[in-house]
Amino acid sequence: MKTVIIIRHGKALSGIEYEDYDRPLAARGEEDAARMAALLQQYGVAPELIIASGALRAKTTAQIIAQTVGCAAAIELTDHLYDSSAHAYAQTIRSADDTHSTIMIVGHNPAISEVCEELLGGEPIVLPTCGVCCIDFEVASFSEIDGSKVDSSKVSGSQVGNTVGKKRFLYAPKQLRANDV
Repeated sequence: MKTVIIIRHGKALSGIEYEDYDRPLAARGEEDAARMAALLQQYGVAPELIIASGALRAKTTAQIIAQTVGCAAAIELTDHLYDSSAHAYAQTIRSADDTHSTIMIVGHNPAISEVCEELLGGEPIVLPTCGVCCIDFEVASFSEIDGSKVDSSKVSGSQVGNTVGKKRFLYAPKQLRANDV
């Protein structure tokens, strides 16, 4: 089995003083990244590899999650995921080293939401900032993952097969903030 954790970067600062690529996380983005890492711990999910966009907000989100989860996962930064397409994200997932069973992708909308939809066979997904979607696949290799081959009118998104993943969980930070005491 292979597991893919897909996370949209945390809430970032905006303004004319920042180039888009260099926008840092806002305080809420940092808090949400730690909150989502705690969620991963609660589910017992720890990535062995984290692949993140090189943009500062995605990189920082990945670092906070890795540190909070306490995993020794390597973080690979790639500009290939910045201002990219769902196809590029899917290709990144399919190219992952099969010595890992669980990987995490940290990136940007709209592509990050679109790749979730693709991997779940067309199920509509819109990830808010720091939203997380964990998908399991009954495959031996990441290269076998390709939701785009599925006719979503004939296959349920919850069906597990070589092409469609099974959603283990999907959360937005807002859902967790509501439960904070």
